[in-house]
Amino acid sequence: MVRSCCCCVRLIGDVLLLTGFLSYTGPFNQEFRNKLLYSWQRELRQRRVPYTVDLPLIASLVDNTTIGEWNLQGLPNDELSIQNGIIVTMATRYPLLIDPQGQGRTWIINREKVNELQVTRSCSECRKHWRYVTLVVVLWCPALSASSSAAATSVRL
Repeated sequence: MVRSCCCCVRLIGDVLLLTGFLSYTGPFNQEFRNKLLYSWQRELRQRRVPYTVDLPLIASLVDNTTIGEWNLQGLPNDELSIQNGIIVTMATRYPLLIDPQGQGRTWIINREKVNELQVTRSCSECRKHWRYVTLVVVLWCPALSASSSAAATSVRL
């Protein structure tokens, strides 16, 4: 008879929650992220998929050393900022940050200095901006494009 540990049994549900977090919660605030996680947990319960009830998202996806490094680079130490850091560094899509205070932008600039980060302000009709985007895609270098209102920051790392 094969015995499975309780951690292994919950692995599928935990991975579903963590990948859902990485894939879908980026543009939302903390309250809405919590609502999404709760609805996903409800769905897992209904389908009888085991998962860890109080799954520690941050501790499951990043270690304290990395968080400390991010803090030294300018990322605030609150839960939402750390979640944003996780999404920026681990998501497979280009993350979008709603960043009215500019803290995420500052952190990304500090973090990507050594990788020759390219920074520009986006403007849909600006020919210079589209040349810049083309160059970044061809050279595959990190880029940060801030909107003219400085409230949204799009990142390609």
